[in-house]
Amino acid sequence: MKKSIFPVFLSLVFAVIAFLYYQYQKPQNVITPPNIVDLSRKQLTSVPSDLIRNTDVVELNLSDNFLATLPSQIQSWKNLEKLMLENNQLTALPAEIRFFSKLKMLDASNNRLTGIPAEIGQLSYLKELNLSDNNITEFPNEILNLKGLNTLDIRGSPVTPDHLKKLQDNLT
Repeated sequence: MKKSIFPVFLSLVFAVIAFLYYQYQKPQNVITPPNIVDLSRKQLTSVPSDLIRNTDVVELNLSDNFLATLPSQIQSWKNLEKLMLENNQLTALPAEIRFFSKLKMLDASNNRLTGIPAEIGQLSYLKELNLSDNNITEFPNEILNLKGLNTLDIRGSPVTPDHLKKLQDNLT
């Protein structure tokens, strides 16, 4: 009895066709993960120009670098939801943060910030703001516009008790 290899060959052909079909088939309803950029611990002294032009970035980590300023062109990051700037040398946050209308979390702890711009009050989705271990002595009244803010961390910053009382009085 001689066995035919035709059924084995036919099975192999069908398997290859099925593999190729599923391999190159474009799936429907696939959710693309957000554009997450992690440039932490890269010894950056400035924001890379190609990042400035990235309008799709949703989560950005620039922590543990040597950034002293952020360029005004960051306004193109309109989809940004999470921004991590901790452990840099920032002395100020630019007013252009007002364009981060989707921002939910901002961590600018362990910098050299002496204040924050009044435009922070325009970040209506902001839930978490970490400004600990900076040189901030006062906050703009616009910070009271952040109705959805759940966490404000200012530990280690020399905010005066009088200013804290003023903010507290405005909250009530």
